[in-house]
Amino acid sequence: MKLPEKKSLQGVHLLLAEDDYFNVFIAQRFFKNWNIAFDVAKTGQQVIERLESKPYDLVLMDLQMPGMDGYEATEIIRNSPAAAYRNVPIIALTASSMLDIKDRAFAIGMNDYINKPFNPDELFQKIQQYSPYNLVVESL
Repeated sequence: MKLPEKKSLQGVHLLLAEDDYFNVFIAQRFFKNWNIAFDVAKTGQQVIERLESKPYDLVLMDLQMPGMDGYEATEIIRNSPAAAYRNVPIIALTASSMLDIKDRAFAIGMNDYINKPFNPDELFQKIQQYSPYNLVVESL
């Protein structure tokens, strides 16, 4: 797999909620190439715990995880009394292009979605779009 041209999103700190080792491996390669700081959560419960322990600029949320899935985790986040993470942008990660899945993701409060397998340009653009920083991205 060829990595995209080297770009930087330095300063972005995101949480990747993904239980599939291969998808985590691929995403990590992109994030490192783009200078993104990130943590990984393999369950919805881990997502909640990490958000409670430190701030993130963005969550990439797999919809199908063991135990608490991405839908349930998002509902908990959006209904939290903790304003610090209640409004964090959440982008759904889905291998399905079914309209009802996307509709459900938006209905529970996710901001956007990305289809798996990841398209590097789309992934980069979505992270840049939802970053709280006014990033000027230049090829390195």
